[in-house]
Amino acid sequence: MVDAHYYVIKLGGRGAYIYDGKYYFCLPAFDVKAVDTTAAGDAFTSALTLEYLRCGDIERAGRYANLVGAMTVGRAALAADGSGTQKVCKDIRNKDLRRSAASSEGSENNLYI
Repeated sequence: MVDAHYYVIKLGGRGAYIYDGKYYFCLPAFDVKAVDTTAAGDAFTSALTLEYLRCGDIERAGRYANLVGAMTVGRAALAADGSGTQKVCKDIRNKDLRRSAASSEGSENNLYI
C-alpha cells in the first residue's frame, strides 16, 4: 500500500473524491458545458497541488481544482504559449467564481488566484 497523506480520485464531470486515511469527502463538479476535455485532468492536478501548497487545506485545494477543471473543459484548448492563462484568471475575477466556490464550502475565504 502507498503511504500518502491524501488519496484524490478525479471523477470528471462528477467532481472529485478525497480520502485522508480516516475521513473522506466528495467535492461536486461545477456545472459547465464541456467544449474540450483536453488536459482537464492535468489542469485539475496542477491546480490541486498549487492551491494545497499555498494554503495547506486539501478540501479548499480540491474545490479550486474543480473550478480550474471546469474552466478548462468549458473552452477550446488554450494556446501552448500560455496566452490564454491571463484570460482565464480575468474570467474568474469577472464572474466572481471565487466567491461561489468559497460559499459552497461554507467559508468566507476567497480562493487564491
